Amino acid sequence: MHNELPTLRKELDTCVNNFYLSKNMKITKLFQALGNDVRWRVMNLLLEEKRRDTSGLGLCVCNIVKKCRVANSTMSHHLDCLRSAGFLTAKKRGKWIYYDVNMKTLVSLKETLSALG
Repeated sequence: MHNELPTLRKELDTCVNNFYLSKNMKITKLFQALGNDVRWRVMNLLLEEKRRDTSGLGLCVCNIVKKCRVANSTMSHHLDCLRSAGFLTAKKRGKWIYYDVNMKTLVSLKETLSALG
């Protein structure tokens, strides 16, 4: 039993280090997603829509493209980046896809930044 303690301690340290590495990589991905003017505008646009509209549906891609004045293919890339970082949720209604802000991610990011002091 005594000989197993160093191995157990090493495994525990590895698990803890992997957790912090994973969390730091996630935070890096969040900041990278927000580090673009178009994506920042999309987030602000969707947050404004969330304040105005209580249905929770969000905005369809065509309205986001129109308001941000970028090409569909460019917007598709930006929306995918924000969605993969966890900032957006996507709901398909018929042939339309509606995007909305994932408030859980924003709250988590705010709590993480507050913990840093």
